[in-house]
Amino acid sequence: MNSWSSEEIHALYPAQSLGVLSSADKDGRVNANSRAVGSAFRTLVKEGADPDAPATLHSAREIAGPPAKSTFSYPDFGYVVQWVSEVGSAATLDGLLRHADVFLSPTWERGGLFYPRYDEPENAAGNWTRMDSYTGNAATGYARLNVADGQRKMWEAPWKKEKHL
Repeated sequence: MNSWSSEEIHALYPAQSLGVLSSADKDGRVNANSRAVGSAFRTLVKEGADPDAPATLHSAREIAGPPAKSTFSYPDFGYVVQWVSEVGSAATLDGLLRHADVFLSPTWERGGLFYPRYDEPENAAGNWTRMDSYTGNAATGYARLNVADGQRKMWEAPWKKEKHL
């Protein structure tokens, strides 16, 4: 979407990220929250809750209840980290990648970094822990390499064949 409707996508980002992303510590780590927590958080804020208050996130987690275990692991973290790498701030992206490195078991094998599959959605403190193969093998690496508006830049100014000769 950022490739052909960039202004709209950037304008929507603050509202869409509300409740999906939460500051997790003073070191800048950013946690991704489940869809249910994000939805409950946005409802609470719409009703007047402070979006920056830890109590709002706590209430949203209580409303959402325990995360559902699924036989199919949706690549939510992967979608979020790629989206943030494209239209979010560098600080938010760094915070998500810091979260990945702390909670998602980064593993080096044959010179490559990946995050192994893990089916538990979150730990007892509410930190995202679920890892699927798409997120662990591609999406997080993509987010590390992408530049802000990278997809838009490739769409608007693709490299010509002559540039590679």
